[in-house]
Amino acid sequence: MYGSSLLMRRVFFRGLTNLWCSGFNPAFIIFFNYSFSFSFFIGACVFLAFEASVYGLLVVTSAKRIAAIEESLPDFLSMMASHIRSGLTYDRALLMSARKEFGPLSKEINRAARETMTGTPLADAMLGMTGRIRSETFTKTMKLIVEGYSSGGNLAELMENTSLDMRRFGSTRKEIAATVLVYRLFMFSAACIGAPLLYAVATFLIKIISQTKAKMNINSFDASQAGLPLLGGASSLSPETVFWFSIIAIAIGAFFSALAAGVISKGKESEGMPYVPLLLAVSIGAFLLITYLLEALMGGFFGRV
Repeated sequence: MYGSSLLMRRVFFRGLTNLWCSGFNPAFIIFFNYSFSFSFFIGACVFLAFEASVYGLLVVTSAKRIAAIEESLPDFLSMMASHIRSGLTYDRALLMSARKEFGPLSKEINRAARETMTGTPLADAMLGMTGRIRSETFTKTMKLIVEGYSSGGNLAELMENTSLDMRRFGSTRKEIAATVLVYRLFMFSAACIGAPLLYAVATFLIKIISQTKAKMNINSFDASQAGLPLLGGASSLSPETVFWFSIIAIAIGAFFSALAAGVISKGKESEGMPYVPLLLAVSIGAFLLITYLLEALMGGFFGRV
């Protein structure tokens, strides 16, 4: 855990330095002809977007590594139990269980096996793997095996039973994920269809009201006196403001919808990070498409927009 956290911090702060040279300054230079506040705002947005992308990539990579380890763990426990029953010593059985098909887990097994062959107790070597793998399932499994072994239990039987329990738990988790699929689809449809549609209609109406008010050349007081409060209330909102507010609101909604989908499906916010780019692209693209269709199909009824 400490090693993974240290690596992520090093990459994060190195990204800060690289961004200053490759992201923030170019953005500032590109918009140098505009006001200083606008240029600074654009540069800050590029800075935050780059850091969020780097952090998200690290989180997704770490989540994939943990998922691969948890998937290979039952097979590793079953194989090591078989080697112990065949008469191999614990350190030799641990080394023989390091197969390439186990992926990232194979490296940790090899490291633990070398530690046991150099005199480290098996319990310490297995618990040492939990400090390098940030997985609650892996940590609890190793602690359960070590506690059972330390109390005098049969290590091969402990590993075999733990492997069977983990397979049953994996099957149950897949069934739960299939059950909550409807809720995930509902959240995705709300973020990609519902929200863009509502914001597109609101943006179109504000644009029509603003242009109608400009053509009629009336102010808010005259509109209220004439019994047209809708025309008077739109004076404080410009179509551009509503447009950019809609973009930001849709992006925030898509981001949190992806995180919520990860929590619903697998119980972790990080599991929803891979959906963030897709939801952002689809939701913002749907908003722009619906806005264009409204202006193209209905703009003629209110005067060309």
